[in-house]
Amino acid sequence: MMSRLPENALLEFGGHELAGGFSVSHEQVHFLEENLCVAYEGRKNDLSDGEQSEFRGVDKKMTLDEVTMANYNQIEKLAPFGLGNSKPVFLFENIEISSIKRFGKANDHLEVCFKDENSRLVKAIQFFKTEESFNRPLRVGDRINLAANFEKSMFRGRAELRLRIVNIF
Repeated sequence: MMSRLPENALLEFGGHELAGGFSVSHEQVHFLEENLCVAYEGRKNDLSDGEQSEFRGVDKKMTLDEVTMANYNQIEKLAPFGLGNSKPVFLFENIEISSIKRFGKANDHLEVCFKDENSRLVKAIQFFKTEESFNRPLRVGDRINLAANFEKSMFRGRAELRLRIVNIF
């Protein structure tokens, strides 16, 4: 995948199927995450249908009410995640978008919010995506199906449970 990065994105890289390493310049470090995401998406698009199923697979259907710290803690018992032990992907069906916002310095990250049965806010994020990045544009009030991982974020010293968007359809 590293060879898919733009020329001069890395100073050097190497490794094998199970491990890799690289060096990045001070000038390019700010673009590293975006470059890696683009290369990863390109790799997924090149895979055969059989290989792609791993990216489309859902491990379990859930409701927004089940997005709890207790469930997150149970999922974390399956760690470490990586090659051969992917983070579980959960499907949330027919959920209504309650708000959408962009964030980040360049407003190039997406936060989509939903409410569970008790009107508790559940956030889902994706970096380097917009409302138009999916099969159809996202709008407040739309009902969608969301494939996502659980994620705990530490922001300003506060732990927040949220979902990391894998796909919206």
